[in-house]
Amino acid sequence: MAFLAVEAARGGTRQSVAPDLSWPESRVFGCRLFLICALLSVGGSRFATAKDVALVSNKGNVLQSITMTELAKVCKGQMSRWSDGKPVTLVILDPDAGEMKIVLQKVYEQKPDEVKATIASANHGRANHPAIVVAASEQDLVRKVESIPGAVGLVDIYSITSGVTVVKIGGKNPFEPGYPLHGN
Repeated sequence: MAFLAVEAARGGTRQSVAPDLSWPESRVFGCRLFLICALLSVGGSRFATAKDVALVSNKGNVLQSITMTELAKVCKGQMSRWSDGKPVTLVILDPDAGEMKIVLQKVYEQKPDEVKATIASANHGRANHPAIVVAASEQDLVRKVESIPGAVGLVDIYSITSGVTVVKIGGKNPFEPGYPLHGN
């Protein structure tokens, strides 16, 4: 407990006095501290965007594992077909979305505007079957991966459903030590 040094009114001597933290004052202080912490955690959570991201695949896809180099090629539209001949389609969130922070840093190594230019370039001349599809939400992303043969998507690990398959990256699954798309 902290003690305050106060100077006595008479004689100028110092004496230590414990602050008065009787029930009402200490309770109010505790409640205020709790509310401040709660507001910071709720209000700040939309800015805490470094999440663990998983690569998920359409159930009919043969892909079980991929290297970071191969993933970067998929993300940049530089890989057009899987080994079974199905066209590669990447489904991602808008590069400006906070959820994309880790993908921009670790896969694209580009800023949002540069990724948008990469997407436009990868999709040029592919109106009927784009290389990269931008989804409106995590749930939309998973639904698109489920419904597009050959599709893969980068999604927050807590949005994974039984309708998709998790693909190992660098031989690791999410939550394994050394997983490359682990948020900070």
